[in-house]
Amino acid sequence: MAKHLRLQIEEQLRERGLKITPQRFAILEHLAQNHEHPTADEIFNAINRQFPRASRATVYNTVAALAEAGLIETLCLDDGVIRYDANLTAHHHFICRRCRKILDVPGHAVRGKLAWRAPHQVESYEVVMRGLCRKCR
Repeated sequence: MAKHLRLQIEEQLRERGLKITPQRFAILEHLAQNHEHPTADEIFNAINRQFPRASRATVYNTVAALAEAGLIETLCLDDGVIRYDANLTAHHHFICRRCRKILDVPGHAVRGKLAWRAPHQVESYEVVMRGLCRKCR
């Protein structure tokens, strides 16, 4: 792992007042290097190779704490399964209907204006596009 990424993760945890534990660090590192939008079970399987004694409950509790601290985003898309994303830049998602891969789409790539006028205060929105990815096309 690059030293820059290690320092960035440590700084993010400190800024949010979270103790730097091996499990928190491993989960953030995995999400920062993995752009597959994994589920908690997929994260558990990945980090369990490095920390065989990490329990499933630890992973679930850790991703919940990281999401609450604003260090990761939670995604609940078509399958109803919660997925996690460390990309905190403004972006949207594309889901391939054949291979089910979830890809990030930069926020600036979606042009248009939110035209919905309501008495509510919109703080954010997400566009989810569906179709065939380049590989499946």
